[in-house]
Amino acid sequence: MWKLIVKIFLGLIFIASAILKLLTIDDFELYIFTINLFSLDLSILFARLIIGFELFLGILLCLNLFKFITDLTLITTAAFTVYLGIRAIGGDVENCQCFGSNIFLSPVQSIIKNAVIIAGLVWVRNSKYFKFKYKKLVTISIFVISIVGVNIISPPDFIYYKQYSKLTDIYSVEHFEKFKENPVLKERQNKKTIICFLSPYCKLCNLTAKKISSMVKNHNIDKSNVLYIFVESDDIAKFLDDTKSTDIKYIQMPKEEVMQITADGVPVIILYENKVVDAFVYRGIVERKIVDFFNN
Repeated sequence: MWKLIVKIFLGLIFIASAILKLLTIDDFELYIFTINLFSLDLSILFARLIIGFELFLGILLCLNLFKFITDLTLITTAAFTVYLGIRAIGGDVENCQCFGSNIFLSPVQSIIKNAVIIAGLVWVRNSKYFKFKYKKLVTISIFVISIVGVNIISPPDFIYYKQYSKLTDIYSVEHFEKFKENPVLKERQNKKTIICFLSPYCKLCNLTAKKISSMVKNHNIDKSNVLYIFVESDDIAKFLDDTKSTDIKYIQMPKEEVMQITADGVPVIILYENKVVDAFVYRGIVERKIVDFFNN
């Protein structure tokens, strides 16, 4: 009886982990992207596969159907623990996103949490499991529903790239032409630049800066080719530190002027080389277009 209770409790931990990651999916995507093993689109997809798989394991643990699910959960947890160990040895003290961005756990804290989970899984793995005729069908169904369901609840951004590329009101052409007279932009004649219009109080702006910062690092783009345009604020230094953008040049402008250029919304990302080559909203950022912009 106690082993069943522990198994259900462990299952609920995995379900909670999946739900909390899904609630802050943008942060989890970026966490995977910053590892620099996957492209942005693969990171977006991989984040959802991890969440769906965690949800599947959690539900199956609670249902107590197969010993192999307990073993699979044990192997999965051990693998993530090894990864966290590598991060911890490397000096990483940031949130490992095990429970999304709303509950902070450093790699070391998460390793301790995983050690407890592994001990519990080892203890319950030889307990009795429920038997009924259709449990294989139920298992397959739960796996499909978990993976597909996560992608339905939170569709990957790349599904909508074509739709976002058709937007014509991302920025004001008239006001951007006036902005081109700004001395900072005049200094960049014939220089390829990513211009990001941001507010330090905007969640999507924070995510945009983190995404751009990761792309700069992953693709060895010179930071001098990036320019942040901020709404005037006293909190910019904190924003730059949080988004690992402290080496990126920025200027401040009155809010009214920024909003005129961006058609009343931030963030807006513009690829600029004496003219606007391309423009994106956060969900429409296409890594390939940015890389090609600098390579061509």
